[in-house]
Amino acid sequence: NLFNTMLIFPYLLPILAFFLITFLFGIILTWFKTHQPKRMRLTIYIATGVFIFFLIIWTDITLVEPQPTLIIPSTISIQNLDHSLRIALISDLHVGPFIQQSGVRHTVEKIIQSKPDMVFIVGDFFFYDDVDIFDSYLKPLTTLAKNIPTYAVLGNHDYGIKSINPYDVYKDEHTKIEYLLAQTGVHLLVNQSETVSIQGQTIHLIGFNELWVNRRY
Repeated sequence: NLFNTMLIFPYLLPILAFFLITFLFGIILTWFKTHQPKRMRLTIYIATGVFIFFLIIWTDITLVEPQPTLIIPSTISIQNLDHSLRIALISDLHVGPFIQQSGVRHTVEKIIQSKPDMVFIVGDFFFYDDVDIFDSYLKPLTTLAKNIPTYAVLGNHDYGIKSINPYDVYKDEHTKIEYLLAQTGVHLLVNQSETVSIQGQTIHLIGFNELWVNRRY
């Protein structure tokens, strides 16, 4: 199965909420159908359709997508290795109002259970730039780093967002994130290299800086 882990429960709440709101709108539309003129009914139908569309999008972004932990196995061929290695890669944690400490802890537990030789975290640690508010959400990474050699690079969100939209601008908080990662024991590589020995094999790791640093979207 491509998706080894899929949490089903988080889907139930948004699904139930969607059907409840749709049912209530159905009652309202039935009333309008019998009490309002045809032009008014058409306007209400369109407005309702638009509302339900954005409700589905909002529900997926805030309640559905952040919850499941998906483990996708992949095999990569690397030359000059004496034997295979198991490497876990974590992408886009985006901790904040939707991904909280419990979500990070669940991810860490799943990775430790899979017993990889190394863990790579490829940036975007925070959703917003409120690092001081959500900094405790990264604490489960301490358990990960204690059990498995863990290396990371920073992502574009970690350097802030310089958007043409003034409401979509995040501060550059990468220095705070670097400090938090150091506290957890995660090895951060920013245009740096490190040589490690895993199961008797010498591995050269290189971590590059984020491509989108100081660029406007």
